[in-house]
Amino acid sequence: MPQLHKHFNVSGYALTAQLSVNYLQEINRKMKKNLLLFFITALCNILAAQNAQIDSLKNVLQAQKEDTNKINTLNNLSRLFMYEDALSAFQYANQALSLSENINFKKGKVISYIHLASSFYQQGNYADALKNFYSALIIAEPPYEHHR
Repeated sequence: MPQLHKHFNVSGYALTAQLSVNYLQEINRKMKKNLLLFFITALCNILAAQNAQIDSLKNVLQAQKEDTNKINTLNNLSRLFMYEDALSAFQYANQALSLSENINFKKGKVISYIHLASSFYQQGNYADALKNFYSALIIAEPPYEHHR
């Protein structure tokens, strides 16, 4: 009889341990599901906010004069499109560069070259990416004065 009692306790512990493992596995599955839903929701919110920002900048762009504000808006649009549509990013950066050169806006040129380089990089065109990064670097460097 004591052996039966002892055996019952061991089986009870084994049963309890198995129930605990099953319970923990179920919690783990639920946590994974909830975490996945959280990340999907967060991603959707981020994309919706980014699309709203793009739409807002496009509306602002239509009313702007050919000045530094328009260049900054074009460069912001280029940045926002960089990882989802490299061609649009390139086009906005190219427009910003052209306008920057027309009004000689140094900061606008540098940022435009950086965005052009990034869009080339995203497309796998590393040679043109390097050329544009180098162009940005040349413009951004202050002129050196040699002191004697």
